[in-house]
Amino acid sequence: MAIEYVRVKRQIMVGAEPGIKYLARLFREQDIDIDGLAKEVSESSTVSYPDVLACLKAFEIVVSRHILNGQAVKLPYLGHFIPKIEAQAMNTLSQVTPETVKRVTCRFYPSVAFTRSLKTVPVVEKNLEITGLQQ
Repeated sequence: MAIEYVRVKRQIMVGAEPGIKYLARLFREQDIDIDGLAKEVSESSTVSYPDVLACLKAFEIVVSRHILNGQAVKLPYLGHFIPKIEAQAMNTLSQVTPETVKRVTCRFYPSVAFTRSLKTVPVVEKNLEITGLQQ
């Protein structure tokens, strides 16, 4: 398990030293969807793929329902999903209405255990050299 990166060239416009800079950028080869998660869980447990998929889909629905009701969802190892609003500041209390809420979002706050895991995961460069049949 490791986080992979590639080196990229970027034009930086802000900061003390703008100009051409080079930096590491996260390399994501292939994201995993709910079907992939269900397959992995079913392969590493005694629960069948359809049962895992049904549970994951139900979990997704229940988590989103609670967040849409303004409740935080706390997952001990992963962290917390917390609904958040951004609102316009008003001069008087009576001016604060639903229309002053500009945006509703959801934030994810990783747990202490997950944050520790993120701090210790190896970061390696992705080798993008193409090998194989060459003439």
